[in-house]
Amino acid sequence: MAFADPTRAREYKAGWQARNRDRARAYAAKYLKANPESHRSYYERNRDIWLRPYGITSVEYDAMLARQGGVCAVCGTAQTDRRLAVDHDHVTGRVRGLLCNACNRGLGYFADDRTRLMAAAAYLGEI
Repeated sequence: MAFADPTRAREYKAGWQARNRDRARAYAAKYLKANPESHRSYYERNRDIWLRPYGITSVEYDAMLARQGGVCAVCGTAQTDRRLAVDHDHVTGRVRGLLCNACNRGLGYFADDRTRLMAAAAYLGEI
């Protein structure tokens, strides 16, 4: 089915995908397995988009990752299934390092409060 209006075509495709979720996922998985370079190139083209809010480029991210040895700055584990998160100060916006998902969430749950974090560490030391 051909549409002259690109917006209408996108709406039709989104509707079809919503109604045929399993078929759409199976097709996407089959396509990515046959064309892994297409996913990589898409990721590479769009890397700077997810880094933009932190004020760094993909080159700076890669340099930071290399300085950290490819591992989380807190726990030292390497991420294999997803990229390391950009940790930043929510007040100043300054980038501090790259963290695994667990460490990034942990710091977030402690609201970057050193006193609370040290109290939690002391509590764990008592156990």
